[in-house]
Amino acid sequence: MSKLDLLKEYKSYYNAGKNPEIVEFDEANYLTIEGIGVPKLESLWWVAGDIPALEIPRSEWRWKLLIRMSEFITKELMFSVQVERVSLSMTRPKKKP
Repeated sequence: MSKLDLLKEYKSYYNAGKNPEIVEFDEANYLTIEGIGVPKLESLWWVAGDIPALEIPRSEWRWKLLIRMSEFITKELMFSVQVERVSLSMTRPKKKP
């Protein structure tokens, strides 16, 4: 199996021009992680209600991180990995302090 380089495969997706522009992309699979607090990395973020974001403490900001996944990574594969990961963490012996 050859290595998949998303940067090379989808150049227009990962390379921004010097001037802002609207770019449309084909459908893609994403792993999303949501949280509350200071946004992690580059993410979509918002606040609840109509108060401007800069007037809300960062600890109350909501964010969603989107990680583009390769086309061969399906929802079923992701769920099977989650189940496997949970199983591993449940069977590991706990370290004594």
